[in-house]
Amino acid sequence: PSTDSSNEGTIFISTLPVKAEVFMDGKKIGIANMVELKITAGTHVMLFVKGTKKLEKKMSFTSGKNPPQLIRLK
Repeated sequence: PSTDSSNEGTIFISTLPVKAEVFMDGKKIGIANMVELKITAGTHVMLFVKGTKKLEKKMSFTSGKNPPQLIRLK
């Protein structure tokens, strides 16, 4: 069976400090500053963690390639 890829997308996320872990709706999807991350279209709760620094924010994505984002952790 074919999978519906119409709501799949990618985004390159950079973080300061670099290489934070990236979570989408509580599930780890990768490390920032490395490669484009696979995401699904819609609004998601994103969590960025690097050591003791973390940032949670709602982000909206579209299908296909999304513009790059820079996230500064507090």
